[in-house]
Amino acid sequence: MKRVWFITGCSRGLGLDIAEAALNAGDSIIATARRPEQLAGPTEKYGGGRVFTLALDVSNNDQVIKVVKAGHERFGRIDIVDIDIDDFRAQVDTNLFGQGSGHIFQISSVGGGLGVPVEGFSTVLAREVAPLGINVTVVEPDGMKTDWPGLSMRIPPVSKPYESTEPSIPTKVASINIGLSNEEDPPLRLLIGPDAVEHALSQHLTQSVECFFSLVQPPPVAFR
Repeated sequence: MKRVWFITGCSRGLGLDIAEAALNAGDSIIATARRPEQLAGPTEKYGGGRVFTLALDVSNNDQVIKVVKAGHERFGRIDIVDIDIDDFRAQVDTNLFGQGSGHIFQISSVGGGLGVPVEGFSTVLAREVAPLGINVTVVEPDGMKTDWPGLSMRIPPVSKPYESTEPSIPTKVASINIGLSNEEDPPLRLLIGPDAVEHALSQHLTQSVECFFSLVQPPPVAFR
């Protein structure tokens, strides 16, 4: 069955890569960003039938509710929510919770496992929505090759001895997310990348490590 994704931060970086990966898989997306004019790319490439773009400031509670409602009215359902953990405001609305199925992806980082707030919030949320048929997964990638430091920042090329330590490529992270969305019993945490796995091993998070390797075959030494 084709799904409908609700994705925040689609203008660039990992959000854009997840949007394109979902569209390439045949799914539809509700693509949001603070500046909707930056979302023209997916619409032009894939057509407006499967792409619904909306302006969204996730810190605005009223706007979040309106956008989720508009997306639900457009496609009739929302199956997967992909949102930055720092932006999550506990309102995915009854349009998602009421349909009896779905998957919430919270994009965090390997550092998210170091503190109680992210883990505690996600654990409680997962238990709360499990009876509604909704899964929750905190995605914790290691460093990624995105432009988050700033488009004007000059970064020198990586020397050969350090090539194996280069960060993950967002398109590969997005592809893993798509694969996980098809799992019937997804984990609460998903570690992506060698640094995340190394940290998890040091913390004895074996279940998350096993899930990572099951989704990526053959198991990589590093994403390059």
